[in-house]
Amino acid sequence: MPLSVRGNLVPARTLPPIEEYWPMNSKPSLALILILMLFLALHALYNWATPLGEGPDEPGHLAYVLFVAFEQRLPLQRPPPATSDVPGEGHQPPLAYLLAAPLVAWLPPDERDIYLHPNPDFVWAGGAEPGAFVRASRELWPWHGLPLAWHVVRAVSGLAGAATVALTFLAARRLAPHDPRLATLAALLVALHPQFLFTSALVSNDALLAALGAALLWHSLAQPQAPERWALLAGMLFGLALLTKQSALLLGPLLLVATWRISGGAWRQALRLSLRWMVVTLLVAGWWYARNLWLYGDPFGLNLFQQKFTTQAFAWGDAAAWQSALRQLFGSYWARFGWMNIHPPAWMLWGYALLCGVAFAGWLRRDAQDAPARGNTDAKAQRREGAKQGKVNTKALRVGAATLKTSLAQKSLGLTKGRPVASTSSANDPRPELFRAKTRFQKGAFRFTICSADFSR
Repeated sequence: MPLSVRGNLVPARTLPPIEEYWPMNSKPSLALILILMLFLALHALYNWATPLGEGPDEPGHLAYVLFVAFEQRLPLQRPPPATSDVPGEGHQPPLAYLLAAPLVAWLPPDERDIYLHPNPDFVWAGGAEPGAFVRASRELWPWHGLPLAWHVVRAVSGLAGAATVALTFLAARRLAPHDPRLATLAALLVALHPQFLFTSALVSNDALLAALGAALLWHSLAQPQAPERWALLAGMLFGLALLTKQSALLLGPLLLVATWRISGGAWRQALRLSLRWMVVTLLVAGWWYARNLWLYGDPFGLNLFQQKFTTQAFAWGDAAAWQSALRQLFGSYWARFGWMNIHPPAWMLWGYALLCGVAFAGWLRRDAQDAPARGNTDAKAQRREGAKQGKVNTKALRVGAATLKTSLAQKSLGLTKGRPVASTSSANDPRPELFRAKTRFQKGAFRFTICSADFSR
């Protein structure tokens, strides 16, 4: 209901409708639909153009899907010289493969083996043959059997990629609800990202992890009215991410920061919310890591993996090694195809480097512009607090002064020792006129005191 202050109506404060943040019939929503359509079209093109198996570890990921679909159990790792159920990928958490398994369950027994044959002329770097495997005529259109199932499972990654684009849009809307251009630009950057398109067109767990990471980012930017329910959903999303890939542990600090922000810096509430989502996370994903600890003595199951798939130690003190690693990291982030051996034209990477530089410069410029604004905001807040305190002191002084005036006036008239005042409604009041004057004066002094205080200011 509206509140009344000295006769002025003040509308009651209400929560803004959801349409203010995401109007379904608005241009931003239409932009998101168009961006998703563009992404799915590009995904279909990447899915069709990328030869089967020509992506990092894609045959191993498909082997995991086929194993859980037809063996009806999780794969086991075995130390050399024994062979693991899914060599190279058996240490991965199972969620992405369990979701894809029903899509290959229709395959007949003679279509359940991966038929790829290594290309003898393929080398990792500097070779003339870009393909790691020899191509077969059964991969030509129209697809059937295992090639068809392979492309269908790739489509699952495409749906996860589309979810990542949509969640990026929604997260940007939460960051800037009154600037829809930011959300549109953020969604476009993800949808048109070459490496993300390539990853979303492969059988892998990376696309699902990206979607769950985007969901956690969107959820972490919320302003929940029920923090306990927020913590439950946060724990579920984090647990699902940990059931997708072990590197999801890097999302933990994001949740800790979000929990501290939502609790308003109150460490007791932050601790209570953190324990809540941690317990939910353990209930969702803890069984997988407990299984690894029981089977392999390692919660991540990486010891057996590293016994067979060893990597060269990184030279931490070598500047050339750092330069090469950063170059590889930048290139593989933006555009690196095949088994990371197909490079884009140099001008493309320079273009992305320019884009990163412009974005970084814009961030610095925005931060520099926001610094005076933050200072002005703090100064204004201090002035408002000072003015508020000044008003309180002024009111107190006015009340005290008015009371002093009343007391002095009463003393000057000799009214401070009068007898108790009875009703003055009778016309035949026998009291002396002096006491009736005292009563009228006291009532007027009380009104004068209240008016002098002026509490409405």
